[in-house]
Amino acid sequence: MEGYLYIWLQSPFACSLIEAMSYSSIAPHIEIAHIREISMPILKNSEVQVEINRVTFEANSMRYEAYQLEQEAMQVMNDEVLFT
Repeated sequence: MEGYLYIWLQSPFACSLIEAMSYSSIAPHIEIAHIREISMPILKNSEVQVEINRVTFEANSMRYEAYQLEQEAMQVMNDEVLFT
């Protein structure tokens, strides 16, 4: 359920909890122990959690594929356009 946890920690609710636990007036700071204290909601419908997890991994895979394609396009630009 790493994808579900990843999405939860980015949600406005979890961000508010994390922000409330931060300390220091100049540069907000938070410790790992604070993160461990954040509750993660477990849904009654576990299929929804599984779907969130699946979609998160799918999106991450697509971002990586897009990155690879962008790198390929940059290589073509360098090889075929700029340095010919």
